[in-house]
Amino acid sequence: DRLKWPIIIYSSVITLMLLVAVLNITEESIWNFEAKILIAIGAVFFYTSDIILAWNKFVTPIKNGRIYNIGAYHIGQILLVAGCVAQILS
Repeated sequence: DRLKWPIIIYSSVITLMLLVAVLNITEESIWNFEAKILIAIGAVFFYTSDIILAWNKFVTPIKNGRIYNIGAYHIGQILLVAGCVAQILS
C-alpha cells in the first residue's frame, strides 16, 4: 500500500511520455521524421517493458517475463538514443 502513490505517479509520467512521443510524429517540429519514429517506437518498447515488469510483480508471473522485460527495456533505450542521434546528425 505504501507504493500505491509512487506507482500511480510513475505510471502517469511514463504514459505521458508515450503519448507525447507518439503524438509528436504528426506535429510540425524541428525534429526530423526518422528521429520522431525511432523515439516513438523506443517509447513503446520502454512502456511495454514497464507493463511486463508490473504484470510480473503484481498480477501473475509470466514465463520468461524477466527476459521479455529486460529485452524490451534495452531495445527501447537503444531506439530512444538512436532517435536522438538521428536528429543530431541530420
